[in-house]
Amino acid sequence: MAKTTKEKNIISWSGYEWKTESDWAMTAEVGKDFWCDPSCVEFDDGELVLFVKSSPRTFNVNGVNYIKKYGIPFVRCEQDFKYGVFEWEMKLPYGRNLWPALWFSSDMSWPPEIDCMEGWSKNNPNFIKNLIFLSIHPTMHWSENCDAKSGKHLQERKLNLLRCRLKRGVYNKYRVVWTPEYIEVYYNNFLVKRFNNPEMLEHFNKKGLTLKPIMDLAIDSGFNMENLKEFSKKGEFMRIKSFKYIEYTKGE
Repeated sequence: MAKTTKEKNIISWSGYEWKTESDWAMTAEVGKDFWCDPSCVEFDDGELVLFVKSSPRTFNVNGVNYIKKYGIPFVRCEQDFKYGVFEWEMKLPYGRNLWPALWFSSDMSWPPEIDCMEGWSKNNPNFIKNLIFLSIHPTMHWSENCDAKSGKHLQERKLNLLRCRLKRGVYNKYRVVWTPEYIEVYYNNFLVKRFNNPEMLEHFNKKGLTLKPIMDLAIDSGFNMENLKEFSKKGEFMRIKSFKYIEYTKGE
């Protein structure tokens, strides 16, 4: 069952504790017209419902006030993980200039980062890029020589995905298999990408490194009030039915 605990902005869901606000600079990042609003996360029959809303708030960054017009949902697991199988069941939202994501980041440093899926709907609320592809893909981020302080990071991505691998209006399964030898991403049991770059793996296998799963629904720079009205009227928000983790066993 999903519920809210006594601690502020902490929820219990799918067997884990999750925080519904961000500790990072993206909450008040200059140039972004959104902030991570815990009230954009709701429960419905045990599911997490993530949505965007008009929620103006002023942030002071280096002595300058910035108004963020929109609140977005951000849900970050309180538990750290290393290796294993991670799986979500999630229904894509419907709307223009939306940026949903299921991903992993670390408290130690950034990078590294695993993006199980990132989607950019742009001007097509169904995330359709063309007759064949969707604007949805996984990405890996890591730094050169495992040095996150260098300010330089590398990435490897799968740029497109055949439309037939994901369906609109239904729950799709998104899975990450993280092992010392490779990291694989599956959509509906279809292997979308295997990442096994040795330099990348060196970073993700770094001693002491752990990652936290994250779910969020951000917005692109083109998002406006007309997009919000369409999104709210249609009512197809980002709905996450479940999250599951299976511990890694060496040799499997």
